[in-house]
Amino acid sequence: PTPCPDRDRDGFNDCGQDECPDQPGIAPLHGCPIAWWMWLLGGLLLLALIAFVWFWLWPRVRVLIWPPPRAYVTVERKGRKEKKAIHTIGREHHTNKVTIGSDPKAHIRVQGLKPIEFIVKEEGGRTMLSDEKGTPKATFTKNERSVMTSNPEIKLYIALSKEDTRSSTKPGSAGADKSTRSDRPRPQGPPPRSPNPVPKRRGPKFKRSPKRG
Repeated sequence: PTPCPDRDRDGFNDCGQDECPDQPGIAPLHGCPIAWWMWLLGGLLLLALIAFVWFWLWPRVRVLIWPPPRAYVTVERKGRKEKKAIHTIGREHHTNKVTIGSDPKAHIRVQGLKPIEFIVKEEGGRTMLSDEKGTPKATFTKNERSVMTSNPEIKLYIALSKEDTRSSTKPGSAGADKSTRSDRPRPQGPPPRSPNPVPKRRGPKFKRSPKRG
Protein backbone atom coordinates (compact mmCIF):
# COMPACT_ATOMS: atom_id res chain seq x y z
CA PRO A 1 0.00 0.00 0.00
CA THR A 2 1.04 3.55 -0.71
CA PRO A 3 1.84 5.47 2.54
CA CYS A 4 -0.08 8.67 3.23
CA PRO A 5 1.95 11.77 2.35
CA ASP A 6 2.83 14.53 4.84
CA ARG A 7 3.45 17.58 2.67
CA ASP A 8 4.07 20.07 5.56
CA ARG A 9 6.15 17.51 7.49
CA ASP A 10 4.53 18.28 10.84
CA GLY A 11 4.09 14.61 11.76
CA PHE A 12 0.43 14.39 10.78
CA ASN A 13 -0.42 12.60 7.57
CA ASP A 14 -2.67 14.05 4.95
CA CYS A 15 -5.09 11.12 5.08
CA GLY A 16 -7.43 12.61 7.66
CA GLN A 17 -5.06 13.54 10.51
CA ASP A 18 -3.88 16.89 9.19
CA GLU A 19 -6.67 19.40 8.65
CA CYS A 20 -4.14 21.91 7.31
CA PRO A 21 -1.90 19.74 5.08
CA ASP A 22 0.00 22.68 3.63
CA GLN A 23 0.82 24.39 6.95
CA PRO A 24 2.69 22.82 9.86
CA GLY A 25 0.64 22.79 12.99
CA ILE A 26 0.16 21.26 16.45
CA ALA A 27 -1.84 18.35 17.79
CA PRO A 28 -4.48 20.31 19.78
CA LEU A 29 -5.45 22.09 16.53
CA HIS A 30 -5.37 18.87 14.45
CA GLY A 31 -2.27 19.82 12.54
CA CYS A 32 -3.19 23.47 11.99
CA PRO A 33 -0.97 26.38 13.10
CA ILE A 34 -1.79 28.71 15.97
CA ALA A 35 -4.01 31.51 14.73
CA TRP A 36 -2.94 35.15 15.09
CA TRP A 37 -5.81 35.93 17.43
CA MET A 38 -4.59 33.20 19.80
CA TRP A 39 -1.17 34.86 19.99
CA LEU A 40 -2.88 38.19 20.65
CA LEU A 41 -5.07 36.68 23.35
CA GLY A 42 -2.06 35.04 25.01
CA GLY A 43 -0.16 38.32 25.00
CA LEU A 44 -3.08 40.17 26.54
CA LEU A 45 -3.43 37.56 29.26
CA LEU A 46 0.28 37.83 30.04
CA LEU A 47 0.07 41.63 30.26
CA ALA A 48 -2.96 41.33 32.53
CA LEU A 49 -1.06 38.96 34.81
CA ILE A 50 1.94 41.30 35.01
CA ALA A 51 -0.31 44.28 35.74
CA PHE A 52 -2.14 42.34 38.47
CA VAL A 53 1.12 41.38 40.18
CA TRP A 54 2.70 44.83 39.84
CA PHE A 55 -0.23 47.11 40.70
CA TRP A 56 -2.28 44.96 43.11
CA LEU A 57 -0.32 42.07 44.61
CA TRP A 58 3.16 43.60 45.01
CA PRO A 59 2.06 46.76 46.91
CA ARG A 60 0.26 44.61 49.47
CA VAL A 61 3.25 42.31 49.88
CA ARG A 62 5.64 45.26 50.05
CA VAL A 63 3.96 46.86 53.09
CA LEU A 64 4.21 43.52 54.87
CA ILE A 65 7.96 43.30 54.21
CA TRP A 66 8.67 47.03 54.71
CA PRO A 67 5.76 48.41 56.77
CA PRO A 68 5.07 52.15 57.00
CA PRO A 69 6.54 54.01 59.98
CA ARG A 70 4.76 53.85 63.34
CA ALA A 71 4.47 57.58 63.80
CA TYR A 72 1.88 60.30 63.69
CA VAL A 73 1.48 63.81 62.30
CA THR A 74 -0.77 66.42 63.87
CA VAL A 75 -1.95 69.23 61.60
CA GLU A 76 -2.73 72.51 63.37
CA ARG A 77 -4.65 75.25 61.60
CA LYS A 78 -5.97 78.28 63.49
CA GLY A 79 -5.85 76.45 66.82
CA ARG A 80 -7.61 73.35 65.53
CA LYS A 81 -5.58 70.12 65.55
CA GLU A 82 -6.13 66.91 63.61
CA LYS A 83 -4.00 63.82 64.32
CA LYS A 84 -3.05 61.38 61.53
CA ALA A 85 -1.50 57.93 62.10
CA ILE A 86 1.18 57.32 59.47
CA HIS A 87 1.15 53.53 59.88
CA THR A 88 -2.62 53.28 59.36
CA ILE A 89 -2.66 55.61 56.35
CA GLY A 90 0.27 53.78 54.76
CA ARG A 91 -1.44 50.40 55.14
CA GLU A 92 -4.64 51.80 53.64
CA HIS A 93 -2.78 53.08 50.56
CA HIS A 94 -0.38 50.11 50.41
CA THR A 95 2.76 52.22 50.63
CA ASN A 96 5.57 52.82 53.13
CA LYS A 97 6.06 56.43 51.97
CA VAL A 98 3.25 58.73 53.06
CA THR A 99 2.93 62.09 51.30
CA ILE A 100 1.52 65.29 52.79
CA GLY A 101 0.20 68.14 50.64
CA SER A 102 -2.77 69.74 48.92
CA ASP A 103 -2.71 67.49 45.86
CA PRO A 104 -5.74 65.16 45.64
CA LYS A 105 -3.31 62.25 45.28
CA ALA A 106 -1.52 63.11 48.54
CA HIS A 107 -2.08 60.52 51.25
CA ILE A 108 -2.65 63.24 53.87
CA ARG A 109 -4.40 66.09 52.12
CA VAL A 110 -3.95 69.52 53.70
CA GLN A 111 -5.40 72.49 51.87
CA GLY A 112 -3.06 75.46 51.79
CA LEU A 113 0.20 73.52 51.44
CA LYS A 114 2.20 72.74 48.32
CA PRO A 115 0.88 69.89 46.13
CA ILE A 116 3.41 67.52 47.74
CA GLU A 117 5.21 69.34 50.54
CA PHE A 118 6.39 66.53 52.82
CA ILE A 119 7.12 62.81 52.63
CA VAL A 120 7.29 60.54 55.69
CA LYS A 121 9.57 57.53 55.15
CA GLU A 122 12.12 55.24 56.75
CA GLU A 123 15.73 56.17 56.06
CA GLY A 124 18.77 54.61 57.72
CA GLY A 125 16.70 53.03 60.49
CA ARG A 126 15.05 56.34 61.38
CA THR A 127 11.71 57.90 60.51
CA MET A 128 12.34 61.06 58.51
CA LEU A 129 10.21 63.98 57.33
CA SER A 130 11.54 65.06 53.93
CA ASP A 131 10.47 67.59 51.33
CA GLU A 132 9.19 66.71 47.86
CA LYS A 133 12.78 66.36 46.60
CA GLY A 134 13.76 63.91 49.35
CA THR A 135 15.82 66.37 51.42
CA PRO A 136 15.46 65.57 55.16
CA LYS A 137 13.71 68.29 57.16
CA ALA A 138 13.16 66.66 60.57
CA THR A 139 13.56 63.38 62.43
CA PHE A 140 10.72 61.73 64.32
CA THR A 141 11.43 61.11 68.02
CA LYS A 142 9.42 60.09 71.06
CA ASN A 143 9.05 63.73 72.02
CA GLU A 144 6.63 65.72 69.88
CA ARG A 145 8.19 68.56 67.92
CA SER A 146 6.76 71.28 65.69
CA VAL A 147 7.59 71.77 62.00
CA MET A 148 6.93 74.94 60.07
CA THR A 149 5.29 74.72 56.64
CA SER A 150 5.07 76.94 53.57
CA ASN A 151 1.81 78.32 54.98
CA PRO A 152 2.33 80.33 58.20
CA GLU A 153 -1.21 79.44 59.30
CA ILE A 154 -0.46 75.71 59.21
CA LYS A 155 1.93 73.94 61.58
CA LEU A 156 2.79 70.26 61.87
CA TYR A 157 3.62 68.31 65.03
CA ILE A 158 5.46 65.04 64.51
CA ALA A 159 6.42 62.21 66.86
CA LEU A 160 6.83 58.45 67.00
CA SER A 161 3.93 56.36 68.19
CA LYS A 162 4.05 54.84 71.68
CA GLU A 163 4.26 51.30 70.29
CA ASP A 164 7.42 52.13 68.33
CA THR A 165 10.26 50.06 69.82
CA ARG A 166 13.21 51.46 67.88
CA SER A 167 13.98 54.29 70.31
CA SER A 168 17.10 53.93 72.38
CA THR A 169 16.82 52.30 75.80
CA LYS A 170 20.37 53.04 76.92
CA PRO A 171 20.84 54.78 80.28
CA GLY A 172 20.39 58.52 79.94
CA SER A 173 18.47 58.36 76.65
CA ALA A 174 15.01 59.85 76.14
CA GLY A 175 13.34 56.46 76.05
CA ALA A 176 15.21 54.89 78.94
CA ASP A 177 13.70 54.16 82.34
CA LYS A 178 15.91 56.20 84.61
CA SER A 179 14.93 54.36 87.76
CA THR A 180 15.44 50.63 87.96
CA ARG A 181 14.71 48.21 90.77
CA SER A 182 18.30 48.37 92.03
CA ASP A 183 18.93 52.13 91.93
CA ARG A 184 15.56 53.50 93.01
CA PRO A 185 15.81 55.77 96.08
CA ARG A 186 15.10 54.03 99.35
CA PRO A 187 12.96 55.64 102.06
CA GLN A 188 14.91 57.51 104.73
CA GLY A 189 14.29 57.61 108.48
CA PRO A 190 13.82 55.04 111.25
CA PRO A 191 11.95 51.82 110.51
CA PRO A 192 8.22 51.90 111.29
CA ARG A 193 7.13 50.71 114.71
CA SER A 194 5.11 47.58 115.14
CA PRO A 195 1.43 48.21 116.01
CA ASN A 196 1.65 45.79 118.97
CA PRO A 197 5.08 46.22 120.52
CA VAL A 198 6.31 43.36 122.65
CA PRO A 199 7.52 44.55 126.07
CA LYS A 200 11.09 43.76 126.86
CA ARG A 201 11.73 41.38 129.73
CA ARG A 202 13.89 42.62 132.53
CA GLY A 203 15.72 40.47 135.09
CA PRO A 204 15.39 40.83 138.94
CA LYS A 205 17.07 43.76 140.56
CA PHE A 206 19.69 43.13 143.26
CA LYS A 207 20.55 45.67 145.88
CA ARG A 208 24.22 46.24 146.45
CA SER A 209 25.42 45.62 149.96
CA PRO A 210 27.15 48.53 151.72
CA LYS A 211 30.89 48.45 151.69
CA ARG A 212 32.57 47.47 154.88
CA GLY A 213 35.24 49.68 156.32
